[in-house]
Amino acid sequence: VSTNKPGFVRLYVTAYDDNGKRLTGIYRKKQKAIFFDGGACVAPDTLKGLPEPKDFDAYWNKQREILAKTPLKVLEKKEVKRTNKVVAYDVKIACAGKMPVSGYLVMPVNAKPKSLPAEVSFHGYGVRGSRLNLGAGVNKIYLDINAHGLPNGKPKDFYQNLRKTTLKGYAFDKKENSDPNTTYFHDMYMRIMRALQYVKSLPEWNGKDLRASGGSQGGMQSLAATGLDPDVTDCYAWSPWNCDFGRDKEKRLVGGWHIRHTPALEYYDPINLVKRANPKCKLFIISNLGDYVCPPSGVWIAYNNFPGPKKMEIRQGCEHGYAMKNYPKFTISSKK
Repeated sequence: VSTNKPGFVRLYVTAYDDNGKRLTGIYRKKQKAIFFDGGACVAPDTLKGLPEPKDFDAYWNKQREILAKTPLKVLEKKEVKRTNKVVAYDVKIACAGKMPVSGYLVMPVNAKPKSLPAEVSFHGYGVRGSRLNLGAGVNKIYLDINAHGLPNGKPKDFYQNLRKTTLKGYAFDKKENSDPNTTYFHDMYMRIMRALQYVKSLPEWNGKDLRASGGSQGGMQSLAATGLDPDVTDCYAWSPWNCDFGRDKEKRLVGGWHIRHTPALEYYDPINLVKRANPKCKLFIISNLGDYVCPPSGVWIAYNNFPGPKKMEIRQGCEHGYAMKNYPKFTISSKK
């Protein structure tokens, strides 16, 4: 296979026996045809997305003004767990939009003022409450927020019902995505900014170390965080979702599980937001060459556009939800 322009080719291989019958194995606890899913690329460092909206910065400055009209107020802070090392709280923070920031806050017991780095963790696509990760808060402020501002710790039926009703197929509504103010990502990104503001307001934060982290939709949010808040100093993004919304329009990818391009979504594209990251912010990003939920072309554009010191791990034979055993990998990094 070959390509005469910069981009990626996908290589999908299945195995057969001497009689032409597909060989099968166990995949996610089920019997499935044995396969390899990966690919190769040509000049990926030259890939670019669509031109960003001319009023991109003006739009986000306006959203910050709207957010500022809702005071940074703790609506709820309830202790849910305490050990000899950490204390955990279920927190709700007032935010512009329909829902608050909702998460679990974990930090060391009796932490001194200005003594701790902070991390905000974001979720992949789906409907669930926040994750209570006690180990993550042993040496830092750790806030894990759910993607929708939902109550935490509810029975599974609570979230399953929302998944089937009001949050079914969220973010894919074409009508909502026709306007940057009505897309589902609008309020989600407001909660990103407010979550970061909240951890920075805590007296225990050291005032200098702020990390954003997540995978898939969570990786999209962590990349967005770097462009929305210049105080973010470190970003981890595993196979981030929705990088390069214009990929179908530019024919970098036809089909696949992704939200169809509208001009309104360009304001939310991580490849545009990462350009605004603090030049001192560090990035570690992961790209899976067989991932066509979060295609490697978009991940690579996000990497290309990031201005600070950066490193990317490229994994061969890995899809969005599957990693080949002993997969080959290589790493590239900036000279900064």
